Amino acid sequence: MYILSKKKKSERRWLFFDGYDIIILFSIAIERFL
Repeated sequence: MYILSKKKKSERRWLFFDGYDIIILFSIAIERFL
């Protein structure tokens, strides 16, 4: 149970980093369009 909960937390952390990368790419695209 402890390992499963720890794995879920790490997955949530990776999802956060993926979303952060998307935000950075989106901001770079906006800068290029402007």
